[in-house]
Amino acid sequence: MNLEQAINEIKSGKAPQGLELNLSNENIDDTGAEKLAEALRSGKAPQGLELCLGNNKIGDAGAEKLAQALQSEKVPQGLMLYLGDNKISDTGAEKLAEALQSGKAPQGLRLSLEDNQIGDTGVEKLAKALQSGKAPQGLTLDLKGNNISAAGSEKLARAIAYQNHFNNKAIEVIGIPEDTLTKAKKELLEQCKTVVLCIKKHPDLVGKELIQSMLQRNLFPNILFFSHHPKETQFNQPTRSNTMKRV
Repeated sequence: MNLEQAINEIKSGKAPQGLELNLSNENIDDTGAEKLAEALRSGKAPQGLELCLGNNKIGDAGAEKLAQALQSEKVPQGLMLYLGDNKISDTGAEKLAEALQSGKAPQGLRLSLEDNQIGDTGVEKLAKALQSGKAPQGLTLDLKGNNISAAGSEKLARAIAYQNHFNNKAIEVIGIPEDTLTKAKKELLEQCKTVVLCIKKHPDLVGKELIQSMLQRNLFPNILFFSHHPKETQFNQPTRSNTMKRV
């Protein structure tokens, strides 16, 4: 299937749920990505669409157009958008992060950015998007094969640990070392226990600003839980039956 055929299929409104469109190795550039973004924004794409755009020539401009589509509120839930092996850098990652942070990206989104040119600057933007609490429920983000340092992985791991536990986001990021994620979960648990201990021992030192911050971030129910369940250690990242496809 070529680009034009795929666009027509998406916009037809007759495509079956879970449709797989493989446009890998088709020399699709930013202009082609823009056309696909327009098709996605038509509101006629089927639920669970799998759009594979691997090993093309999509750069930051194309990523931006696709990011705009993701926050249009017309993209189907369960979309799998594979952008591996393209030319997306930190600039494109930032635009995609904005889409994730908009609160409008589809639930169950699977977004693969593996084997691109994303470094810590882009990763920091993505981590902030995850930390915002506005990233879609059940998001899977694949960042394997990028230029991510240990510090960048730690930022992502902390964001995942926080959102998955406190907000039940069920976010999975592929490409983070397992020991880094485990460390982030452990540190988060220890921080919660420290706050509980502080409140118990020095309730007179808990200032108004701290209380307001906890209320805004919905931390009190979780802190109370830890105070009654000090041995709780469940911070496991969710498993996925539908793994990201590499094509």
